[in-house]
Amino acid sequence: MRNRRTLSRVIVGLMLLALLAIAGYVLAALVRQPPIVNIEADLNQAATALPAEVIREGLDVGGFRGRVYDTSEYDLIAEKVQDTKDARDISVGVTARPIDPVLLPEIVSLGTVSEQPLLFVTRSDSPALASPADLLGRRIQIGLIGSVSNDVGTKVLAEFGVTPENSTFLTDKIAVATASLINGSADAMIELYSPGDSELGTLLQEAKVRLIPMPSARAVAGRIGYIVSGTLPQGAFSVQRMIPPADIPVITVPITVIAHEGLSRAAVYEIAYALNNRFSQGTVLADPGTFPSFTHTIPSDPAAVEVYDSGSIPWQYRMLPSAIADLFIPLALASSILLILISFYQVLLPDALHLWTGVLKPRRVAKKSRKHDQPTE
Repeated sequence: MRNRRTLSRVIVGLMLLALLAIAGYVLAALVRQPPIVNIEADLNQAATALPAEVIREGLDVGGFRGRVYDTSEYDLIAEKVQDTKDARDISVGVTARPIDPVLLPEIVSLGTVSEQPLLFVTRSDSPALASPADLLGRRIQIGLIGSVSNDVGTKVLAEFGVTPENSTFLTDKIAVATASLINGSADAMIELYSPGDSELGTLLQEAKVRLIPMPSARAVAGRIGYIVSGTLPQGAFSVQRMIPPADIPVITVPITVIAHEGLSRAAVYEIAYALNNRFSQGTVLADPGTFPSFTHTIPSDPAAVEVYDSGSIPWQYRMLPSAIADLFIPLALASSILLILISFYQVLLPDALHLWTGVLKPRRVAKKSRKHDQPTE
């Protein structure tokens, strides 16, 4: 009997500790400050700045605090996301560069949100150019050092035989580059075009600039490796004035949202939901539902895949605080184990109520009760 009493007390004690631990965790999750999720992107280019802002807004709506950082150097965003000890503690990034899963094994994709055309532009009053090869020896605005237009544009130009050794590469930000093209201090400009950026469209409609054709776009994309060929459709800038007048082959650059695999599931759901709402809409460059999408170059985050497939967030992530929602399955499992233990306890120890009462009562009260029940001589 004593052994059974000791065993029962141990089981009851463990149950109480488990209940207290669960209650304490839930209370702490309810009172703590919303977690911060740091995001990094090249904010000088609309194609990468827009997804970063969409992510921040989605996190804020979901009870997180999104904080966006501008990449201040050559795009090492993926390396920063991989390195959790980085000073900025970046856990989400928007990048347009290839990622080697062998070198960066803790990086997952939250989806490619667009493929943006890399356009080569010259002044309308310049001699007609048949391809980027005709830029040999000219002054070309290729974008800030470390930017996507600079990195990819340099590689594309090299495929056409145009290099820094035989031409003049200028590395100004987009506003300065555009002004220099218009005033004649530059002969051409490379721009990573975003449909939300109307400045280039305005210049084309005002006949101040024109696009340089991109022959062999598919071959060039294949030689570089991580970019793809696409089409800028007829009338993309103006249907009324038919600009451009015909479909144009172009090089397009995939814009992908990445995250550390340890990022909160709740945060991933909120990010994917916001990205899906914004980038699944149709544009002049893609039909509705084309994006977000996944490639096979890096692992896809299962939570993001679930959102894009279903279009919704699981109920526990909509109704519960993020810290609780992240542990909903473990908590449910712990509760189930606890119920099993209680059932096991009740089956093997029929006098559970008596033993439970004995655990709760002070020992001295039990002793006084027994002494009182003894017959007096």
